[in-house]
Amino acid sequence: MNILFIYPEKIAGIKVYSENVILALEKYYKDINLTKLEYKEFEQERDYYINNDFILSVCNKNNINLVHIEFDFGYFGYKFYNKPFIDLITKLVKMNISYTLSLHNDLSVFLDGMKILNKDTDKFSEVLSFLKTIPIKKIIVHNPLFDGSFAPILPLDNYKHEWNKRIDFPNKTKIVLGLSGFLHNAKNYHEFLSFAKNNKNLFIEQNISINAQFNERKDRVSKDRIDYKLLLEKYTDEHINIEIIDDYNLDKYRLFLNSIDVGVFTHSVVSQSSTVTDYIYFGKPVLAKDNYNNLYLDFLQFYNNEDYLYYFIKNIRSILSKYDLDGQKLFCETYNDRFVARVYNLTFIKNIFSSFSFRLAVGALCYYNTDLLLFKKPGVPFFDILHGGINKGETNIVALKREIMEELNITENDFVIGDEICDFEYLKPLKTQLKVSNIGAKVKIFIVKLNKLPNLPTTEIEMYAKYSSNLIIYTNTKELITKCQILKMHVNQ
Repeated sequence: MNILFIYPEKIAGIKVYSENVILALEKYYKDINLTKLEYKEFEQERDYYINNDFILSVCNKNNINLVHIEFDFGYFGYKFYNKPFIDLITKLVKMNISYTLSLHNDLSVFLDGMKILNKDTDKFSEVLSFLKTIPIKKIIVHNPLFDGSFAPILPLDNYKHEWNKRIDFPNKTKIVLGLSGFLHNAKNYHEFLSFAKNNKNLFIEQNISINAQFNERKDRVSKDRIDYKLLLEKYTDEHINIEIIDDYNLDKYRLFLNSIDVGVFTHSVVSQSSTVTDYIYFGKPVLAKDNYNNLYLDFLQFYNNEDYLYYFIKNIRSILSKYDLDGQKLFCETYNDRFVARVYNLTFIKNIFSSFSFRLAVGALCYYNTDLLLFKKPGVPFFDILHGGINKGETNIVALKREIMEELNITENDFVIGDEICDFEYLKPLKTQLKVSNIGAKVKIFIVKLNKLPNLPTTEIEMYAKYSSNLIIYTNTKELITKCQILKMHVNQ
């Protein structure tokens, strides 16, 4: 099969992703004859149409069966509302040449971006209409949540780091944490930088500094980006160094990656995967929120929780000494271009999360005497209330009794179920969502009085603890406990 692979000339995430996919296709698909073509950005609209005709001539010359276009709204004729892109597709159809599109942003993301940039979305009506009506089988949606859709900014062939240069974290005097991204991602680091600023003494005491590098991208100036820049400037301190670069500079980025000991990744949006992948390929441990990228590696996590983050910073050297860098190296050697090729394969990826919903569940605020007890499951760092799903045919009470007896290893005579006190939507971390195929649980919360302490550990529960402000508790659970305790006081009155 003769395929023409079209991707942008300009250095950015889409270009790098394209280069990695090309590398994979050439290496693992011997039945594909791949012709590569970079599309350029032009100042005059007519130059796009001339270039489109050139693309068609390449198709004729190489007997192309399929044209694949890596498409992002911000590139292919963006200044002219992507009309040159529609022109190319129209001409391919007339020539009876098949095509596939790889959309690096879906329509909703694009429209939201246009609003932020104060652009008139009506002027993009032609391309929006086209993408809404095009047969879905012709579109590949790159979904970073789907394993294999990752691309380091610096492909391995371009940069060789030395895996053997291990850091002796227990004896390392100073540790540098690294934050990186485009300026519009700064909002995702606000929480972490705020923590670092508010806990300056902790960072100084542990001799930990933060080195952050953000790319301004002057081609996308907007009020929110100016606000992010002002916000970042407020965080600069003796232990926090923030550099804002005018335009993308690969050499500076390499220097940044070499200057840090640990990569920090707090992006909450699922489309940002290149930065964390760079940390992986540069042999850096990664500190992350619970994030979809944990499908790839067991990163050190702080679960969007300040208590746990404080614990991590205070014990950073001993924790990092246990980091599995050998596993990370094995991951890089095993799953680089091969993984991209196997999953990509010019197939049509759908967003697997679109079908996820909430599971119906029951939960309990368990009191022994006057103490609220919380429970810790194996393999997680935080405590939680007791809760579990409702099986088919079970009532709320029957399900709750079963969960209490199974998880706490006590009999029906050892507890009393009281009032149903509230409903709560309990969101699971994204990694867990993938494992159980649901967003979380809609939980009916009951008050439960325990006549005896749990007999632990069980297969579900490792240990219990009395509720206190010093306990590490998942953020969503903190909200639930606060809500339920207020309601419990009201009921008792």
